[in-house]
Amino acid sequence: MASTLLEISNNLAKTFIQSKKKKYATKIIIREVSSLLYSNTKQPVDYTIKTTIIKVIGELINGKRPFQLPEGETILIKQTDISKFSKLEDYILQELWARHELKTSELHTELNPSSISVQTFTLNFSSMPQPDTSSQSPKFNFIHNIKIKK
Repeated sequence: MASTLLEISNNLAKTFIQSKKKKYATKIIIREVSSLLYSNTKQPVDYTIKTTIIKVIGELINGKRPFQLPEGETILIKQTDISKFSKLEDYILQELWARHELKTSELHTELNPSSISVQTFTLNFSSMPQPDTSSQSPKFNFIHNIKIKK
């Protein structure tokens, strides 16, 4: 079942408030937000959405936005929860950015695994379509020589 941004933020804010170990709760928030995927494409959620979730968590903890709680459930927010989250918020955003950058660079890492030495990887365009010849398509020639280390 797909969750909304507010539901995710609500649950993670509750996790933070109810946790006795705020740094552990912070790691849970980072892990959960980093691993979010769009339900329809299964692609990672944009970094801007991740930062929005952290902002909403902060608003919930600071009392600027009401929690969505089941009937009869209450949550007690202490001043220490507010101050600890505000101190950890920059750290959370830095960690999310670092993980985002790591995922972006994974493609480059996959092209050069330890057992393979890439000698050449060249993309040549042998012909480009002329504006008046829309029926032609560009021809792509890939030259890809890979030598497997023994």
